[in-house]
Amino acid sequence: MRVISDRMHIGRPTHVGPISLFPVWTENPVQLDYAASQRRGLVIKELDDPQVSRLVAKNGNRTPVLIPEGTIIRGNRQTRAVMRDIFLFPHESRKIPVVCVEQGRWGDQVTASITGRVAFSVTGAIRDLDPDDGNPFIQWESAAERTAFLAEQSRRESTRQSQVWERVHRYERSYGMRTSSSLDSIINDVRSDMRIDYFDLAEQGIDGIDLVANRRDELWSQIESFANNPLSGQNGVLIGMLGHPVALEHFANREAFSAQLPFLLRAAVTDAAMIDAVPTPTSRAHAFADAVMDTQLNFIKPTSRLLMGGNDLVDIRSHAIDFGRPETLHTSVVNRRHELVLAC
Repeated sequence: MRVISDRMHIGRPTHVGPISLFPVWTENPVQLDYAASQRRGLVIKELDDPQVSRLVAKNGNRTPVLIPEGTIIRGNRQTRAVMRDIFLFPHESRKIPVVCVEQGRWGDQVTASITGRVAFSVTGAIRDLDPDDGNPFIQWESAAERTAFLAEQSRRESTRQSQVWERVHRYERSYGMRTSSSLDSIINDVRSDMRIDYFDLAEQGIDGIDLVANRRDELWSQIESFANNPLSGQNGVLIGMLGHPVALEHFANREAFSAQLPFLLRAAVTDAAMIDAVPTPTSRAHAFADAVMDTQLNFIKPTSRLLMGGNDLVDIRSHAIDFGRPETLHTSVVNRRHELVLAC
């Protein structure tokens, strides 16, 4: 079954250093109330027989919970990131596919918590994006071709963890090694009590790693108010860097979007601190949104809630619930050609 992407409206941008933020409003009302944040009754733990690539999540709340793709789960035997959207109805429990983003720790069981979202290049690795693939979705003209696509995805899953580590090491080269080599500590170690002017540090000849870290913290201090105060009715955001859209994300539930926006932007400043400030033009933001809206999505399996689609520019992943017709709860799009998505 094919589903057209949600219609959306793109607002005027706010430029903060290397980041261009475009507010997004969609036309998709959804009948379901759900959360997309850490809930007291949400438990994510190891399997009885622990595996690096799997965890088990149980929603002990009365409200459904969405755990978006790329969510960082700190704790357990090591910190992981969720490989695809996970939707849990009240009191539902299921195994979830994950990748490891923390090297150097496996053993001590630590209570797990959701701390943020991965940076763009790690999302690219999780999705196994390859610019040489062109548009893999054009092959989805029959059930047999879809089955072949999914089989190829499964075959390549064995190399995905190594791709993720390659991207994590890229951030370590800029931000320095952590004791546990954790992407979580790189993204979330914002020294809010130590916002030293980036240019003052440069004049003092401070080490390059400290320069990048302090620039990241300075950017976060400028963007934090936007992260915590979305516009009225806003339920999505388009993020541009290096003059081009890099990602677009929206939720059917505005409260879910508000809970996720700080995570999204904290990950974005991790990339932004390493690049030049090149504003993204509104025309390119609109063209990117048009490419999303012109794309039809396919359920990856007849019984799945997960939708995929795209072309040689956009890679789209959505999670839908069927209320007589499929309605998307969350859509995440990345620019398949953007250098930050492909950076190693």
